[in-house]
Formats: sequence, structure tokens, C-alpha cells
Amino acid sequence: MAFTTDTFTSTTTWVCPANVTSVVVACWAAGGGGGGHDTNGGSSTGGGGGAYSLNAAVAVTPTVSYTVTVGAGGVGGASAGAGGVGGDSWFSTVGTVLAKGGAGGNFATDACDGASGGLAASGIGGTKFSGGNSGAQLGVFGSTAGAGGAGSAANGSNSPDDTNNSTGNGAPGGAGGSPDGGAGGSKSSAPASNPGGNGTTLGGGGAGYNSTSNLGGGVGARGQVSVTYPIPFIVDIADPVALSESSFESITSNLSDLMSLSDNSSAIRNIFRNVQKNLASMVNSVKNNATVQNVSKNVSTFINKEKS
Repeated sequence: MAFTTDTFTSTTTWVCPANVTSVVVACWAAGGGGGGHDTNGGSSTGGGGGAYSLNAAVAVTPTVSYTVTVGAGGVGGASAGAGGVGGDSWFSTVGTVLAKGGAGGNFATDACDGASGGLAASGIGGTKFSGGNSGAQLGVFGSTAGAGGAGSAANGSNSPDDTNNSTGNGAPGGAGGSPDGGAGGSKSSAPASNPGGNGTTLGGGGAGYNSTSNLGGGVGARGQVSVTYPIPFIVDIADPVALSESSFESITSNLSDLMSLSDNSSAIRNIFRNVQKNLASMVNSVKNNATVQNVSKNVSTFINKEKS
């Protein structure tokens, strides 16, 4: 059976297609923004990485609209300010599928704590990974890079601690979790003129600002939500009576050909079950159409054969 995926990079709604009753939902949360700095010195730290959560069997109802919330990246901290928290991402409700955003980086006049990544334990889903934590500033000046966002197969990586800029200007952020987590923002390579580096998608934390200028921390990277579902096999016939006999005979012939190739094929059996449902509906509305009934009978015979 073929599948398709709808990917969302901002908050919106998703309308469930006809004949779809279960979907796979994956959520990546956003990274936190890096802490700011000011002309009086002090230190700042990068933002935490966003987490990841997946639910492989979310029940949905055809034609119903569902809320899709995509976490926005945390803003970089302004002068002597903390970075913003990365937004959470979820589908339908926070109790269905939920990934938590990374905390914003900090600012202090001396040593400064790192920021926590979004925790898998705080999310909702069957498969979950945490965002990385940003390193602490152990000295009295300088900054740390942003932490990596979680991927769909691994946690995001932490960024290293720093002591009075021991990691150096331009030090890279924590790596994103494989295969799709974003890296944390790098420390400023030219601290007198550049703010902390921005996190990369998906969910990387922004770096803290690394100078005694009034420039801000890096921005955390956004999250994402994806919805994957089977492409339904639909026989959509508005007026079966209006179709010619040859059209129905062609359907019958095609079904017969598929039946001869169906041994041990679960995918084809699933297709026939969907065809059977649609033809049953047609027969109910066109009870006197012998050709429609004949097609439905052929499909039923096939299903019964497969069950035995």
C-alpha cells in the first residue's frame, strides 16, 4: 500500500481525507534562543535543543479538521537578557502527540548555567528523543554554543561548557540527532560585530552572545509536524447507472487479472477490501444493476478465498 506524508512548518489545521482512519504523526519541537550580553560584561549560554515525539497509530475521522501546532524558535536574548523558550509541537491536542521545546539560554554577571533541552519524558508518543543541553559558562565572561535538536532516531547533542571563552570564537554547537535534528548555533566568530549563531532546523538551539557589546543571542530553530497515512483506493462513482456496461465489464476484467496475481500479497488483499466496501455501497444504491452486483460478487469471492 502506498503512503503519503503532509509536512507542516507552521501552525495550521489538517483535514483528514476520506477513508483514512489512522495516521502516523511525528513532532519536532523548537530550539531555545541564546542568551544576550551587554557592555558591562558577564556571560551567556546557548539555548537547549527541541525534542522529538512520534505516535504510530493516531485515530482520526474522515473530513474532520485537526489542529497542527508547530513550535516557533525561541528569540535571542536582548542585552543582558535570557533567550526565549522554544515552542512545543503537537497534533490535535497536547495529549495526543507532543514534543517539548528547548529552554532559552541564560545571562549572568559572572558564571552562568546552561539551558536544558526538551525532555523526551515530558512528551507524548511511542518513540521519543530529547534535545541536547547547552554548556554552562564556568568563568566570568564569554558564552556557550547552542545545543542540538533531537532527530527521529537519536537525541540531540549537548554543546560544551566554557571557561572565559576557552572554547574560542566560532566554536560549533551541539550536533543534531540523526537523521533530521538540527545543530545548535555556533558562537560568534567576530564577537564585536555579530550576535550568537542561530540554530539550524530542526530544533537547534541558538548560541549565547560572546562579547561585551549590546547584541543578542542567536535564534532557536523552528519545529515541524508530519502526518503520514495510506493513500486510499477509492472507487468514486457518482452515478453508476450512467456508466456503460463496457465500463463495468472492464472493471471486472481488471479485478480478475489482479486476483490471479494475488497469491501471498497482503497489499493486494487490502486493495480488494477497499474495492469491496465501495462496490457494496454502489450495489445498495443501484440494486437492479446486474453488472455492479456481478463485480461485487467477484470481489467477495476473492476475499473469501483469501480468508480460507
